[in-house]
Amino acid sequence: MNKCGFEHFHRLVDGLDGDERCLIEFRKVLNCLVVDLVSMPDSQYGKAMLPLFKACMLRVNELDVDIETVERESLLEVIYQLGELVGLSKENRYLDQWRGDW
Repeated sequence: MNKCGFEHFHRLVDGLDGDERCLIEFRKVLNCLVVDLVSMPDSQYGKAMLPLFKACMLRVNELDVDIETVERESLLEVIYQLGELVGLSKENRYLDQWRGDW
């Protein structure tokens, strides 16, 4: 992820909607994802990035917060937009296979 993508990430995170307690936890998880994405070479873009997104979703599943519809939709939109920055299409709905019951 280049500098432009990293700056875009911060704008996405600033736009998260929902309960502030959830958002604080989401930001921690998303920051981990971005650190992982930045560490990957551009040549790995695309499906090779899926394990990073899986790990992110599993971290979200472990959070001790009540995730309501507004938080769920906001979080998934941000994660899918991050995926698009590294060559993943949100049309595939790849996050659904790892999302817990929230």
